[in-house]
Amino acid sequence: MKDARDDHDSGTSGTGAALLSVFMELRAKIEHVVAGRLNDASAAADVVQDLYLKLRRIDARLPSDSEARRYLLKMAVKASIDHQRGEGRRAELLASAVDLVDVPQPGPEDDVLAAYQLRSVDAALAELPEKCRQVLFMSRVEGRTHTEIAA
Repeated sequence: MKDARDDHDSGTSGTGAALLSVFMELRAKIEHVVAGRLNDASAAADVVQDLYLKLRRIDARLPSDSEARRYLLKMAVKASIDHQRGEGRRAELLASAVDLVDVPQPGPEDDVLAAYQLRSVDAALAELPEKCRQVLFMSRVEGRTHTEIAA
């Protein structure tokens, strides 16, 4: 003997089966409506598939096929809106993630500033005695320790 949960789980309960059968009749139209809203046939197919899976889980009490059609189309429109919101949020998150790793490219003003700083360092080094310049070079450029420099 089958119990009522088996019928509901398999999608063959009274109103659930009617809703699924109306969905199957309207699937192409629903997908067309969703594709029109999303401007993406692949995303529309995904949304409609998700809608189908959702219908398998709900137990809506609808008195007629015309109400089932309206209900399904309304669900499809809401699902497409949810999809658009999700995609918008994903795009925002991706854009902010790109900003985190985006390294700004130096512009002409950066080149001028670097050249000015280099001339300033060269001028400061020119004022040092030769021995101090050599020690500074070995320490900062070559990475030698003070012990190595003193030897």
